[in-house]
Amino acid sequence: SIVVVVQSLENLETLRPVLRELGARHVGYGAEPEHYALVVETLVKTLAALIGPNWTAEHARAWTEVLTQVSDMMLEGAQSVAAA
Repeated sequence: SIVVVVQSLENLETLRPVLRELGARHVGYGAEPEHYALVVETLVKTLAALIGPNWTAEHARAWTEVLTQVSDMMLEGAQSVAAA
């Protein structure tokens, strides 16, 4: 779940292989590299809508950074499958 992912961001060495494997599986589902940026954008917009007026530019920057790190690790896994 996303809670496990966010809690694991402090330990990227543990998180990276999990996300790479997830990204590798997504290749089989037809995920393309451009989908990852779209998912980050959509999740940030969804969080903004859910939080409402308390959402700030700082929140947007922080969540975009976190979700981009997650998607980048997933994309590494997807690209490793494509290169194999």
